[in-house]
Amino acid sequence: MADSSESVALWLWENTDDIWNEIQEHPFLVELEAGELPDEKLKFYFEQNAQYVDAVYRCRLVAAAKAPDEATFDLLTRDWNLEPSEDRQWRLLEMFGGDRDSCPPMAPACRGYTYHMWYNALAGRTVDWLASFVACPWTYDMIGRKISGNIGEERREDWMEFYGSQRHHDLMDDFRGALDRLSVGLDTKDREGLLENWRLGMKYEWMFWDDAYHLRGWPV
Repeated sequence: MADSSESVALWLWENTDDIWNEIQEHPFLVELEAGELPDEKLKFYFEQNAQYVDAVYRCRLVAAAKAPDEATFDLLTRDWNLEPSEDRQWRLLEMFGGDRDSCPPMAPACRGYTYHMWYNALAGRTVDWLASFVACPWTYDMIGRKISGNIGEERREDWMEFYGSQRHHDLMDDFRGALDRLSVGLDTKDREGLLENWRLGMKYEWMFWDDAYHLRGWPV
């Protein structure tokens, strides 16, 4: 259990390093880095991720409305990228042969992940929503640090460039700072609840990659 002097964000991360190890070893990411991932799997990924990002941008405003301080409100309402993330996802989808007007419905991981975030935005506090969401940009930040600039294919580099950038690293510092700031004074039960939210988010991260790798929609 994190003590009062420890970074709660770091405590959450360190308590899910087992899932992080599974994520970074997933064949989707291994083949992406090696330049061997088929376009059809990236097309499926962006069909799903465009819908996921849309949900993030909507539910983060609910979490922002509950923010207990101005710094957190500003973080959750400002632009996170120079190019609006929703526009960027659709642009990348088109680069891999997709069409925003004919996207399939959310696959199981995407549906579960977005509902997880919506539940915490609507029923929880801002810190609960952060615990349900920040595992996503943190894992992407780690992936970007490792493979951005090393993929060797323009479309894939276009995708990973942001996650390997100083702008994204600074954004992650802000997310970690918000989690730590909003966790001050929480008791053991509350912090364990944050870890439960965080761990589920990390599991959905792995499942999101796995759905895309196996082109997995709904079985029935």
